[in-house]
Amino acid sequence: MSITLKTHKMLWGRSGNMCAFRDCKKTLVVDETETDNSSVIGEEAHIVAKKENGPRGQNELTQKQKDKYDNLVLLCSIHHKVIDDQPNEYTVEKIKELKHEHEKWVKENLTNDPQKMMDDKIYAGYVEKFIKLTGLHNWNISLLKGSDLNIVEGITGTEENRNGHPKGSFSGNTTAILGASSRTDSFGIDSTIVKWSIPLPLKAIMDFEKGYLVIASKRRFGGLHSKDYDGRTDIELNEKNIDSFGLRIIPQEHSDYFHRPPLPNNFPKIKPLNNCQTIYTWDLWNDRLAFLPFQELEIKIGRTVRWDIDYVGIIYSISESEPEVFISYDHRDKTQARKIAGDLNRVGIKSWIDEGQLDIGDSIIERISEGLGKVKYLIALISKNSITSDWVKKELSIAMTTEINSKKLQVFPLVLDNSKIPTYLTDKYYGDITTDDKYNGVINKIIMKIKTVPNKGYKI
Repeated sequence: MSITLKTHKMLWGRSGNMCAFRDCKKTLVVDETETDNSSVIGEEAHIVAKKENGPRGQNELTQKQKDKYDNLVLLCSIHHKVIDDQPNEYTVEKIKELKHEHEKWVKENLTNDPQKMMDDKIYAGYVEKFIKLTGLHNWNISLLKGSDLNIVEGITGTEENRNGHPKGSFSGNTTAILGASSRTDSFGIDSTIVKWSIPLPLKAIMDFEKGYLVIASKRRFGGLHSKDYDGRTDIELNEKNIDSFGLRIIPQEHSDYFHRPPLPNNFPKIKPLNNCQTIYTWDLWNDRLAFLPFQELEIKIGRTVRWDIDYVGIIYSISESEPEVFISYDHRDKTQARKIAGDLNRVGIKSWIDEGQLDIGDSIIERISEGLGKVKYLIALISKNSITSDWVKKELSIAMTTEINSKKLQVFPLVLDNSKIPTYLTDKYYGDITTDDKYNGVINKIIMKIKTVPNKGYKI
C-alpha cells in the first residue's frame, strides 16, 4: 500500500504546512529564490511504523491502514527523529494528541486568513510537484541486466563472450550487444531475436495502475542504430506487439541511423536508470501483462541493426483495492487458477489467490479466513487433485460456513475434469470448464454476474 495523493494533500493542508510538534510550528516549505528552486523540508511520519520492528510498530493496524491519514503526522526532520528515537515517551496516543491539538490550532487561527489561504494554494502546488519529482508516487521497478537474455537466433555479444564486438563497446557485465559488429559479420544472418523473462509479482499485476516497459543503455550512442536506412525492429511483450519501426534519423554527431523517441513527461528517474544516457520507454497497461510470475519480452532486429542494452524491465505504480473473488485450488491446478485470475483481472475484477498474498510467518488459516472475509465470491476449482487436498477442504469449509451464516459470500464450483462434486457442494449449480468453449462461457457468466447483478443468489 502507498500514501495516496489525496492523503498527502489532506495532511499538508490540515497541518497548515507546519510541523505538528508542540511549540515548533516550523514552516515546512521554503520559498524559491532568484537563483534556487523552492524546498520542501517536511516529513510525513507514520504514527504506527510500517514495519513491526519500527517505532510503535506492534499494533493491529493493517499495512493499508498504516498509510491512511489517521496514522500520519506532518513534522520537521528534527522532530520526526525525536518521536522515532523515543517511542516510549512518544506513544501512539501522545502523538495523536499532538496532531489533534495542532490541527485544531490551524483550523481556529489560520483558515480565515486570506494571505494564509493564498499561501496554502501555493504550497499545495509545491507539495504536488515535490511528490512527482521525488517519486512519492511510489514507483516500483522490476529490472534485468541486458546480459541476462536468452538468444533465439542471430548474433549477440556480452562482456564474457564478445562475439566479435570490441571490448570498449561494453559498459560492464550488464551490457548485451544485439546484432553483428560489422556488415561482414552479418552475412548469412537475416535477423537477431532475443528474449528476457522479467519477474513481476502476481499481486503487482492485480494492483497494476500504470507503468512503462523500459530498455536502457549506459552509452549515448550505444542505443539502437543501423548502417542502413529503415533497419527494422520489432518489440513484443507476452507475444503482443508493443512497437515496430524503422531507423531513419541520423544525428549530427553520428553517421548511423538511429531511433530516439523522447521520454514521457515526469518519467521517474529510478536507479540505475538515472545513470543511463539512452532510455526507450513504452506505456504499459494491464491488458499487456500475462497473469504469470514472468513477463516475456522479445526483441527482433534486422540484419544490419545493432542495439546495446544494459537494462530491460518494467516500471509500475499500483493502486491497491480489496479483492472481490477468492480462488480455492490445489497447487497442482495452479495453471488453471492463474488463468481464471488473469481473465478476471483483465476486466477489473481482483482475485485473492494465495501466491504473493501469504507472507512468511502468516497463519494460513487466519489468512484464508481474512481473505474470505474480504470477498463476495469464492471460485472453487474441483478436480481429482483438489478433492483430496486438505487445504482446499479447509478453505471450502470456512467458505460454506461464511455463506450460511452471513449470506454475503457466494460459492461458484468449477469442474476441471470428470471428478465427482463433494457432498457439501452438491446443492450448488456448478460450472463445467473441461473444454475451452465451456470455459469461455462460464467465465463470461461469472464476469457478468460480478459486474452487473446484485449479490442475490446465482446459478452458473
